[in-house]
Amino acid sequence: MADFNKVILMGRLTRDCEMRYTQSGSAVANGCIAVNRHWRDNRGTRQKDVVFVDFVVWGVGAQNMIDYTSKGSQIHIEGRLIADRWQQSDGTERSKLKVSVESFQFLGGKSRSGVSAGSTGNQEEDQDSYDSDESVPF
Repeated sequence: MADFNKVILMGRLTRDCEMRYTQSGSAVANGCIAVNRHWRDNRGTRQKDVVFVDFVVWGVGAQNMIDYTSKGSQIHIEGRLIADRWQQSDGTERSKLKVSVESFQFLGGKSRSGVSAGSTGNQEEDQDSYDSDESVPF
């Protein structure tokens, strides 16, 4: 069986995305999305769980994420899991999974710049993302 690495999430930004640039000048935005889950336990009591997922967006998508979102913005992201690895000052190796975003869509009302929801960003500038909310699979 072939391996498969695909992540689809919808939630809200926990903070404004942070922009940086590679040595070659490519834009990179880092952010975090909070994904809520609601359910009722065996006694019928409403329960809530929140998962926080870090992500990275490259190129034009990174610039769009910076320009059109802010803390609390609702977004839909699709991408793949990657492992971010680093070494602490004491020599301990650390790693953390995050999502490398391949496409995204802004959801909800207007952003801080006044641009309507429904704008998209892609790793591949020529590829189309979802055209409407009807395309969102949940």
